[in-house]
Amino acid sequence: MLFLAVALLPAAAQPLPPQPKRTAICLNVRDIVDASSKDGLIITFKMKDGTVYNNHLHQRCDSLMDNGFAWSTEGSQQVCEDVQQLRTLTIGEMCRLGHFDPPVKKTALAR
Repeated sequence: MLFLAVALLPAAAQPLPPQPKRTAICLNVRDIVDASSKDGLIITFKMKDGTVYNNHLHQRCDSLMDNGFAWSTEGSQQVCEDVQQLRTLTIGEMCRLGHFDPPVKKTALAR
């Protein structure tokens, strides 16, 4: 038994191969029809073409559920994951976007 554990140790110590980099997802502000959060953890973006994106915020943002928010886009018309911040309208809480889930195409919403 001892021999088996020692024989497996070198294989477990090797580093994992590098993972391919994923291109960051950015949304054009003009294409967003609706953005809302039911739980203060995930914002759901509905786009003009019917696509739905869910973003997992970096931290809980409870005041996001109350009366909406304003973007801090600094001249850009893009909202990008892991970069963009927003300010809630009720108490001015600052929240930062996290990663987006893969988009879900819902063509029925586009009408």
